[in-house]
Amino acid sequence: MLQKLSNECPTCWDKYLDAALYAYRSQVHSATGFFPFYLLFGRAPSGPMAMLHNLFTRQNESADTYFQYHYIIDLHNKIKASCRIAQDSASEVAEASRQRH
Repeated sequence: MLQKLSNECPTCWDKYLDAALYAYRSQVHSATGFFPFYLLFGRAPSGPMAMLHNLFTRQNESADTYFQYHYIIDLHNKIKASCRIAQDSASEVAEASRQRH
């Protein structure tokens, strides 16, 4: 994932590092059947949708609500880009494996 990020955006890949790690950790791993996040922290990941729910239901109202909303939108875009790059990379690896066999 990081290799693809550095190929697509060589000067700003580090800005996507958190989103790439979140994208990886919040997907069920085929070998374990668990989220890596769950195995690390002992609970399911609480993502941007949970934060938005809290904002819209005013469960966590503060002066920073505006900034939280924009942080979530930015995080969503970064996660989406990271997932797309990870899917492209997985497809390339799968194709290369098929051709080797």
